[in-house]
Amino acid sequence: MKNMKNLKILIVSLFVITFLASCSEDNNIEINQIEENLEGEAGESLKISLRLMAEDGIAQIVAESEELGLDYFENIETAPGGMNVEFTVTIPSDAKADDEFEIDVQVSDTSGDRVEEVLTITVE
Repeated sequence: MKNMKNLKILIVSLFVITFLASCSEDNNIEINQIEENLEGEAGESLKISLRLMAEDGIAQIVAESEELGLDYFENIETAPGGMNVEFTVTIPSDAKADDEFEIDVQVSDTSGDRVEEVLTITVE
């Protein structure tokens, strides 16, 4: 019975520690779209412009979309603050209206913190 009580305390403690660690705001990285319109027609090329901000400086940028053939990777060290980044994607010519394509953007700062955001392109 005593072992069961200790096990319950251990499980609750682990849950609380995990919850607090996942809710901490240690990273100060922002990913902002410069153009809000992420819509286009089949076969159209879209320029994606992002403003990246990090108090400790940007260390790495990754943008990927298998469906759009995007594989953008850059290691960079910037001064604290931010930078702009641009890349171009082409909507597949066989895409249908209302199809959606996702771009996974990951930004790491010089402290090792990382933020991930998913951008969605919609076919008109």
